[in-house]
Amino acid sequence: MIRFALFLFFATGLFAQTRIVPHLTKEGGGFYTTVFISNTSNVAESYTLKPYGQNGELLALVNGQIPANTMLSFSAAELFGSNSECSHFLIENTARDVQVHAAYQVAQGPGSAAHLNETSQLSQRFRFLPGNWDIIFDGMAVVNLGNASTDVLIRQYDYSGRLIKEVTAIANLSPNAKGLYVVGSPQGGAFTAVDQCYFEVLAGQGFAMTALRGTPPGAPSGYLWENAVTPLELRDLGPLPLDQINFWAYQIQEVNLNNSVDELVNTHYDMLVLEPTKTDWSPPTEPQQPWARDFDTAEMIDRLKASKASDGLHRKLLIAYIDIGQAEDWRWYWTWDERLPDDSVAEAVCNATPFPPEGWPEYIVKCDPDQWLHNYPVLYWYDEWINIVIHGQGLSSNPYGNYSSIIDQVIQDGFDGIYLDWVEAAEDEDIIAIAQSEGLDPVQEMIWFIEDMRAYAVARNPNFVIIQQNAASLIGSHPGIAGVVDAIAQEAIWYDGDATDDWQDVNGYDHPNDTSLVDYYLHFLDQYQKAGVPVFACEYALNRADDAYTKAQSKGFIPYVTRRSLSRLTTTPPPNYD
Repeated sequence: MIRFALFLFFATGLFAQTRIVPHLTKEGGGFYTTVFISNTSNVAESYTLKPYGQNGELLALVNGQIPANTMLSFSAAELFGSNSECSHFLIENTARDVQVHAAYQVAQGPGSAAHLNETSQLSQRFRFLPGNWDIIFDGMAVVNLGNASTDVLIRQYDYSGRLIKEVTAIANLSPNAKGLYVVGSPQGGAFTAVDQCYFEVLAGQGFAMTALRGTPPGAPSGYLWENAVTPLELRDLGPLPLDQINFWAYQIQEVNLNNSVDELVNTHYDMLVLEPTKTDWSPPTEPQQPWARDFDTAEMIDRLKASKASDGLHRKLLIAYIDIGQAEDWRWYWTWDERLPDDSVAEAVCNATPFPPEGWPEYIVKCDPDQWLHNYPVLYWYDEWINIVIHGQGLSSNPYGNYSSIIDQVIQDGFDGIYLDWVEAAEDEDIIAIAQSEGLDPVQEMIWFIEDMRAYAVARNPNFVIIQQNAASLIGSHPGIAGVVDAIAQEAIWYDGDATDDWQDVNGYDHPNDTSLVDYYLHFLDQYQKAGVPVFACEYALNRADDAYTKAQSKGFIPYVTRRSLSRLTTTPPPNYD
């Protein structure tokens, strides 16, 4: 919030000096523009016009003199040259007694011009009301007056402030460039006319705007007039919807170390999947390091919510990584074994018989089959495990926390949703065998488990998001899973790495998968896509990162390419991220 307030302070000082005519019609486009320059003082004055092409290129300055108490009119060709590509222009080094305005009129047939004054009305957010699109069109011209490219969004609201629809009207508008957009017309468009609605235009940079309303081409008479636009302070738009996310990142180790939070804040990823960290009660690996259980996760979330996504308008979507198919011996809920969760203990447990050790819950089945120490697959349909994940009845995280379940902590600290690891428990042969011996369908039990999570979370946050990681094959036997999750993320479709916590481990990336495995994943992920579920891909590659991005994007997936340890932000960000 401080950064935004400072922006407004400096922007106000800059914008107060800006005078602009944001729109000249393009020759041959069905309209023509007349520019009027008037001098209301009793002495002759000079003026300087600074024209730009539509793509933001600076053209030759126009300087002139105007006598006292005089008005001059020019066609755009007379003022800027017959071959000029002038699209809009600034008024600089010109006395305030010299005023400039533009008139727009249809080029053919009878009509009446719309006269628009120069404006110093600049903002990152404007509001306007629509006309009757059965008989007129609403169009706009937007000039980016910031120092970086920006998307321009249009949002439609009803009078109660409920968002009806959001559209990226102009993508990647360069500094000093102009974008045009028809919001609505008799010919239709992206928006549907509804009673009692209004529109807001927003951008990540300050911009000037002209809104024109008129009769459509081919009408018996061509009328144009200005539509009023109101500048407003930019407000929090919340995160992007999942189906509009272009860039995401994934870090589930060392979030509390190495200035990781600062680095995350300074990114412009649209979505971050993060380890909550404070639920890790294991001792630090180095004596001088802080305990993860003392990490202020809520403060991290507050900082990240104040940082922007890639469009400069929305905030980041913040998703908590949770393991719902395995118990982890470093977590707050692990109370049945007093031994420290070090590697030697975990290795001894996994090599001993019988398993599980005496005193452990009966729902713990075995050690992780992929050699991730300290992770133990569970019978996730058992009430005791469901209680740990969701309800927290009779449970406590005292003395280091104030949460009573995994999801309770996620919601308390302000995450927008959860990223479910080990949904693949429903694919595990040992777990399937136990489920079948109890007369249960393991996939259906997983779906019901996720449905219970959603019911609990949505009752506390109606916009709560649930993302399934892996186990794409579940949709083959149970298509209904596509209606339970909001998205799926698949690891290692094309490239994998060894299980490792070491970021520098050269075996933690660039292992190509067999074509048969790739095809297996793609077959099921295609079914999620056809059901309207966004697909995120996490590939483990470094030297082959470009190939991983190319392959994932060719399938319509949203990719992130990193290293298996997931303890840093990637050094190979997505194409066009910068």
